[in-house]
Amino acid sequence: MPTYYHLGLALTDLGQYREAAEAFSTGLQRQPDYAWAYYARGIAYDHLGDKDDAKADFMKFSQIANKKYVLEEQKAKLAEYRISMP
Repeated sequence: MPTYYHLGLALTDLGQYREAAEAFSTGLQRQPDYAWAYYARGIAYDHLGDKDDAKADFMKFSQIANKKYVLEEQKAKLAEYRISMP
């Protein structure tokens, strides 16, 4: 997972959101409990205008992430989608 996660982050930084989402998806097949990959893939989907998939990923992230590590910036993005941390 770490390789695909960091590849996805790099692709996101380059504005290659479709490829980033694919990298995160590949990593999540190997480690489906990696919360941060759901958040990052949600960001990629958000940039692509795919609000439904973005919301699904943000929802999954909110359910499995340890909330003590979630930053205000991430909480704000979740709030845009009307998602709060449990």
